[in-house]
Amino acid sequence: MSFLDRLFKDDSTINFPRGVDGNEAKKFFEFIREKIGNDCRISLNYSGELELASYSDRDNVKTMYGDITVSREDRYSSTSFSLVKPQKKPNGVFSGLKFRVPVGFDLEGLHPFERDLCGRVREITKEYFTVNNSRSGNSAS
Repeated sequence: MSFLDRLFKDDSTINFPRGVDGNEAKKFFEFIREKIGNDCRISLNYSGELELASYSDRDNVKTMYGDITVSREDRYSSTSFSLVKPQKKPNGVFSGLKFRVPVGFDLEGLHPFERDLCGRVREITKEYFTVNNSRSGNSAS
């Protein structure tokens, strides 16, 4: 595969079947952590505002990114990610998750343990949206 082919191939992005706001994104990452198990740690960073109160849920999260780390006796894997905003509606919802890989590389360029972790997150994402397919009416496009 040529450098340009690798540059435009995008297996590093998981597209969500519908939009996810900041509140649901937090629940999504909790679901991932529970599915991977006790040896998983997810660090989330965001800019914007996320307020959870009995009288209102204010969600004005502009960006969200972080790391997923799994440490076991025989191996340690970590991958960085950011949530993607749709180009047509950049405010309000996220349309996918993008793993951070070096420019010009796809997931094949990552260490095998890291690649396995990305594959596991992809599987769990499908499961999450199967279980929660009608949770929100947000559109990711």
